[in-house]
Amino acid sequence: MKPFPLFKLPYLALKHVIVRLDFIKLALCSVKCYRIIKSMKLSIRTMTVIQNLYNRGVQLEFKRYFIYHWFFEALSLRMNSEEYGEHNRYNKNYFPAKCGSNPDENYVCAVECLVDFVRDLFKIDYIIYEIHESGFTNFREYFSEQIVNRKNVCDEVSYGGYANEFRRFPMENSDLSFVLDNTPVGMELHLSGIMKNDFSYEKPLIQKNVMISAGKWLTLEHLYNSSYQTLLLDDHCKFTLQDYNLLVKKWVNYELQKDFESVRIPIDFLVYDMNWFEDEKNLSILFDGLELKEFDFSRNLRNYRRVPVGFYKPYKLKDIHRDDGMIASISIHSENFAFRVWIPAKCRYYH
Repeated sequence: MKPFPLFKLPYLALKHVIVRLDFIKLALCSVKCYRIIKSMKLSIRTMTVIQNLYNRGVQLEFKRYFIYHWFFEALSLRMNSEEYGEHNRYNKNYFPAKCGSNPDENYVCAVECLVDFVRDLFKIDYIIYEIHESGFTNFREYFSEQIVNRKNVCDEVSYGGYANEFRRFPMENSDLSFVLDNTPVGMELHLSGIMKNDFSYEKPLIQKNVMISAGKWLTLEHLYNSSYQTLLLDDHCKFTLQDYNLLVKKWVNYELQKDFESVRIPIDFLVYDMNWFEDEKNLSILFDGLELKEFDFSRNLRNYRRVPVGFYKPYKLKDIHRDDGMIASISIHSENFAFRVWIPAKCRYYH
């Protein structure tokens, strides 16, 4: 069988084929392969860097929702012949490729080398780090070097892992405090997994965009005084309907944070999974003392800043007008309560 002249294909045909092969291994084959793949300027919507006890590698999501995985634990080779170490499959045909596979035992460093290689090879719009302390001998050193101190290498940190997967590895209180203290302000922070019951955190949240699962440690001071722009909570938090009613009233009265005028970071969206049924008694508690207006369905969403979750088929949907002209909306859908401020798309801050 003669070698297939892959790189002699026309540009569009070559691009169509390469994205269906293991293009990272192909780029590692030679300088020529690397340059050809890089010249295609393939764009990746999201790169997720995964570092934990169970998985080490990256996940790449392309703009047409094609997802590619590279995990160091998943390097089992399908031997095709003595000459070729493995083969790639495309359209029921097999294309052999000489690709060595001898990963470094230091998987943490190996993944970071792979991340740097992929960042140089492709245009990446958004980078997520999914990490759990169980995968590191020195978690804080890694977090400081790779996420805090390096600029423009991470847009979002997901810390803690999935609850079922890491049930045997609850997060250390000191490490969780370290993440909350040191995650850069402009970086999106997701906290999940198993937290110890005695964890407490007295400081306000400083990140603009925060998603928290298992957040029993959150207090009303966090809710009212933190500098978040987006806050997503789930049913492990301990707030009541009265707390959310007071939250909306504080927004109406400019009381959400003491330094709000100087910091000028808006609250775009708040959602909380409360597991309650939408009866009139609950609604009367939630809406008590609020001057509600009918929701403006003629609003053009393109004129307003985007938020992580939209209002889809809500059970109750009302507008609230503030005396400075700002408008917010309350939505109740299934088990969700949502509060959104309508901020013009071209407006960077509001007060």
